[in-house]
Amino acid sequence: MGFLQRLFQNKDKKIQREKYKLGMAKTRQGSLATLKDLLTNSGKIDQSLYDRLEEIFILADIGVDTVVNFILSLKAEVKKRSVQNPKELEEIIVDKLFEL
Repeated sequence: MGFLQRLFQNKDKKIQREKYKLGMAKTRQGSLATLKDLLTNSGKIDQSLYDRLEEIFILADIGVDTVVNFILSLKAEVKKRSVQNPKELEEIIVDKLFEL
């Protein structure tokens, strides 16, 4: 492989990495906006809300097993604190995400 081929191949790989990073950043931003909308517009904490949270986190590429464990932990914390308002979940979610 010649020098110019390697040079252009490395440049192509760098461009692909940058596109991937940009795409992931957009996914994260979109997921955060969707999460905030969900918590703001939900009337109560129920299984439907947990299902939607699960979907948001899976689409954010967190990983299915991690999301399932996260939701179970979140449910336990909500029960422990007797949280009723979905808007109060934001703080708990942030705390739980740092535990991952």
